Amino acid sequence: MNKLTKEQAIILTGFTGILHGSFSDFHGDVENRLGRPVWTHEFVAMSDELKELYRKDFIEMQPNADAPQSPTDTYRQIENDGWIEWKGGKCPEAYSTEIQVKYRDGMGMEDAAGDFSWTHDNEPDDIIAYRVIENDGSAK
Repeated sequence: MNKLTKEQAIILTGFTGILHGSFSDFHGDVENRLGRPVWTHEFVAMSDELKELYRKDFIEMQPNADAPQSPTDTYRQIENDGWIEWKGGKCPEAYSTEIQVKYRDGMGMEDAAGDFSWTHDNEPDDIIAYRVIENDGSAK
């Protein structure tokens, strides 16, 4: 297994909020990116800002971030069974329609279509497939 580079450790720390490597290296990088001094007590209130500050670098660190993802890997070989592949966008069904979804991380859930986030953010909870559930509980 390869060890993280100093830059990778800083990016992971900024995006996840979990310290990887040296805090002083991370602290210096945050000050450099923001262009101002940052007091250590400020970090607690900056978690969302830091995640956004490091998001692009984090995504670019992913293996084959620029390569198209194969359906076999990304979509975990979803069986048709009424499943519709989803690549992000606006809610595809009426908000009250009962549906099942499959997430990028392999988990799933059932609820009204309007209760889900349909956009893709390159996160484990991005919806990659959905299917409509009939009133009798069966898939459409």
